[in-house]
Amino acid sequence: PKNKAPIAVQSLEGLTIAQVRRAVQGEKGGCMAAFLAEAMDCCDFEADQWSLHPQGIYVGHMSYTMPAPKDIPDSAKRIVTIPKEMPCTTDTWFANESDEVLVMLIRTKASGVMYSDRIHLEYVYEFKVDGSGGLTTRLWAETVWSKPLPWTHSWISKAVEKRVVSDSSSRFGM
Repeated sequence: PKNKAPIAVQSLEGLTIAQVRRAVQGEKGGCMAAFLAEAMDCCDFEADQWSLHPQGIYVGHMSYTMPAPKDIPDSAKRIVTIPKEMPCTTDTWFANESDEVLVMLIRTKASGVMYSDRIHLEYVYEFKVDGSGGLTTRLWAETVWSKPLPWTHSWISKAVEKRVVSDSSSRFGM
């Protein structure tokens, strides 16, 4: 994203763009499913075969179950019922244009939670060859609201947005 600083930057030594592509497109959700299982205890992964659109865009889709965070404030629990597990979907897009740069857009959506029909999370990962035999990786994360919450619940949207950035940047190096 132009004019927006990444929330995290990391160097990956000894990796190539081709290796990242293969890891992302791996069987059963590839490295994305592995990350979600390890970092967030997600399970029950179902990944569709990657498709290539005529415009040169690769598209992947995955569904899974995510446990509810254990540290949700009591004030939020009183307003929004949060189940123990939530069905989630993740869609990923990237163009296979270069061996120097790979940009992925990842859109994640949960369901089964009050107001989950109004929100999705977008992550942009940029992998760029850094000249030292590795890659520089940048991450941007954004909470996208298709419809605002009622004004009485607006504090929840701010808490969610802050949590998404905090959790994303802290898990980036895992």
